[in-house]
Amino acid sequence: MKLLGTHNSLSYLPCQWYLRPLAWVGRCQSLDLAGQYKEGARWFDIRVKYIGNEALSGHGLLTYDIDIDAALNTINSFKDECIIRIFLENSRFNPTKHFERFATDIRRWQKKYPRLRFVEGGCRFSYKQFIEDDVLAEHRYWKKGDTIIPYPRWFAKRNNPVNHLQDNTHKYTIYDFIEF
Repeated sequence: MKLLGTHNSLSYLPCQWYLRPLAWVGRCQSLDLAGQYKEGARWFDIRVKYIGNEALSGHGLLTYDIDIDAALNTINSFKDECIIRIFLENSRFNPTKHFERFATDIRRWQKKYPRLRFVEGGCRFSYKQFIEDDVLAEHRYWKKGDTIIPYPRWFAKRNNPVNHLQDNTHKYTIYDFIEF
């Protein structure tokens, strides 16, 4: 059985209006969470951005109008156990900002959603991890070695079929655009 996951699982949503012309660079999924689950995803990459008092989702400069609790509640409703890679999208200029709030929220989400298995709890730019885990994953999205390819849809369309054949059945394979 293939163990599948999605990279930046909430990036199918529209971002703030003034960055929509650049949204294609950060969009890594076109299916909603239920569609990703239907395609076989059981690993979801949820990025957290704190905007005021809200925990929203985002990817880099992009912010998606979805509350993290709403996304986790949707995934929690799925029949199978799911893994959540929870990740803080913090700032390069202040990489430790929101550490305490993120750690508190992780503990709250773990209690609120006991059916979900939270892994990594990492932070962008500081690479601090808040969760010890042993879940193995191969990331097969728009990065080759140290080179980032800023066309996730093109990369997925070109590489997902070949990558899917090479999937390791003992690790989760994380994809951009899981439907390709």
